[in-house]
Amino acid sequence: MSRILVVDESAAIRASLRDILEEDGYDVSLAANGQDAMAQAAVSRPDVALLDIEMPEMDGIDVLLALKAKKETHGVSVIMLTSHDRDDKVVGALEVGATDFIPKPFSAAIVRARVRNVIRIRSRHRKVQAATEAKAQFLADMSHEIRTPMSAILGYADLLYSDGDITKAPKHRIAAIRTIKRNGEYLLDLINDILDLSKVEAGKLEVESIRCSPVEILTDVISMMQAKADAKSLPLQAEYIGPIPETIHTDPTRLRQILINLVSNAIKFTESGSVRVLAQLQDGDSDEAKMQYEVIDSGVGMTEEQLVNAFRPFCQAETYTTRKYGGTGLGLTISRRLAELLGGRIDVTSSPASGSVFIVTVGAGSLEGVKLHLNLDEAVSEPESCDRTETRRLDCRVLLAEDGPDNQRLISYVLTKAGAKVTTADNGRIAVDLALTAVADDEPYDVVLMDMQMPLMNGYDATMKLRAEGYAGPVIALTACAMSHDRQKCLDAGCDEYVSKPINHLKLLSQISRAVRESETGEGETQRRPVPEAPAGSTVT
Repeated sequence: MSRILVVDESAAIRASLRDILEEDGYDVSLAANGQDAMAQAAVSRPDVALLDIEMPEMDGIDVLLALKAKKETHGVSVIMLTSHDRDDKVVGALEVGATDFIPKPFSAAIVRARVRNVIRIRSRHRKVQAATEAKAQFLADMSHEIRTPMSAILGYADLLYSDGDITKAPKHRIAAIRTIKRNGEYLLDLINDILDLSKVEAGKLEVESIRCSPVEILTDVISMMQAKADAKSLPLQAEYIGPIPETIHTDPTRLRQILINLVSNAIKFTESGSVRVLAQLQDGDSDEAKMQYEVIDSGVGMTEEQLVNAFRPFCQAETYTTRKYGGTGLGLTISRRLAELLGGRIDVTSSPASGSVFIVTVGAGSLEGVKLHLNLDEAVSEPESCDRTETRRLDCRVLLAEDGPDNQRLISYVLTKAGAKVTTADNGRIAVDLALTAVADDEPYDVVLMDMQMPLMNGYDATMKLRAEGYAGPVIALTACAMSHDRQKCLDAGCDEYVSKPINHLKLLSQISRAVRESETGEGETQRRPVPEAPAGSTVT
């Protein structure tokens, strides 16, 4: 039953509307003024509010704005009740969020029709929202199921390539290993694109804004794409026009993702000639400074018709293009949305057989006090070291909770080879018992690696159980989930850090090394981590 709140200073109008609406089976509550309306709305959470636009002290538009400003009442659909001669008020209400209006004096038929229409629209919206959320959850589940075996496939391919003297292996075997890695990584790229698209459609794609070097970002992209360009004998170069800021405020991960998509496409669709990326600052003296990158190729180009469809999801130029070059056509769709979230846009010019120019801009944030460089040697700072020598050897005891036998063997092998002593647990319950017993025996594990999806007791519940028992050692989450909220979910359960699958072995070793060092020196948060509250429905016992 839909709940409706009627707000009008006239007792007669309130009573009349209540009678009309209750005949249609709605649950109706009444309020005589704006303050009363806000108090009732916070408690009853109505689906629809019929709101008099002119009331003393707090008029209808003020109430409307207050409803929209509060999280618990933001979704209320508001129909304004107004006199015929107040069109300006009606327009103002519609502009700030009203759904419809009913002029006074009103007829019962008009009231019923307009309320039914709003209820019908709300119902459709909820169905669409539920379908979108179900699709996003399905994609997240499928991502997890695909990432888990891919972690083993790529991990063992890495071992085959790195263990021993690869130069003594037959060339066809080396080629086979590289093929496995290349196609596995391509599959992961597709999974990531589909996940990003689902987040775009659900409005849940998140970006951050931090200080970073625009030159370093482009340098990283060129470095990553160089092998791909070399394979086609294509010159790939970055050029800088005018002064370049030492740092800008943006999301470096998302900007890098955009540039990788554009440069990768440029290389893919170019058989001869070159690929260039021009970078320059736009409107550097204003409060809306932007960083601009032009990706220029001499490839196949696009017709006007193809340009219209370039940013549509799952759309390639033509069937032949899909067969020859591959891909889902998601990269440009996601890149455009990312650019918009970063305060910019993507434009493109192209013509058949003459190549394409993609121009991406992103907001640079405030440049006050930021150095501008004409000499690129000054603009490029030393990249952060991943400290490979530090993580090459581990002298620690690790408890690995992982139910997948393939990944369990793989991770154990990598850790043992690095010098760690590894104990394995097939589920969270065993992991909790082993960790607590080790503490009781005064031989605690230096690090617990906790897979978050396991039988009997999952990693979230196991970690919360450990923290509830006072366990203070480092716990690093291992998960194949890759949605934006997954890292926070792991941290909320009591984990100290998060590693996603497929696991980058070097990063995992670095994480373990850092966790051990911080635990020993007290630099990290481990010793200060509060015991998390178990959420409703938790199986922690």
